[in-house]
Amino acid sequence: MEESLTLNKEIERVGFGKRLGSSLLDFTISLLPGIVLGIYAGAAMAAFLLEFFYDEAQLETIQAGFSGEIAASIIGLVASLAGIAFTSIFFYVLEGFTGQTPGKMILGITVANMNGEKASIDKLLLRALIKITGSFVGIIGFIIFIGCFFVLGEKKQALHDIICKTAVYNKSDIE
Repeated sequence: MEESLTLNKEIERVGFGKRLGSSLLDFTISLLPGIVLGIYAGAAMAAFLLEFFYDEAQLETIQAGFSGEIAASIIGLVASLAGIAFTSIFFYVLEGFTGQTPGKMILGITVANMNGEKASIDKLLLRALIKITGSFVGIIGFIIFIGCFFVLGEKKQALHDIICKTAVYNKSDIE
């Protein structure tokens, strides 16, 4: 049985365009803090690993013939992982508790129940978890990507919305 969209007025769900815009804004917004945090975390981790596994004499020997490629690889890997972890956790918590990411805030859209009422925190956290987890897990990420095209359909819901019984609306219609 589908929940109806009746409050005092019919509320229209947000379609693909604004949701894509929100995702692009989120990606852009997450780049700088992710890169900065990643660089510092990568440098700290590389220094820790070198110091932990080698004594002073070994480090001098390594530094004498060190091309820098290994250090650059370690720093790059840890920097990438730290940046991804930071932005994922930040966006998960933010969207899970508020129903909005920075991109959604800028565009004035929010996640709510299918009937247009404010969604509970547990439902928002589950939705955000499915969305973020799906992005990182191979075939599930592909399914979530394909699921995003459901937004083009009549119900304007992505796969994570269908699973959690949520939809995206203009924030002004929900408050």
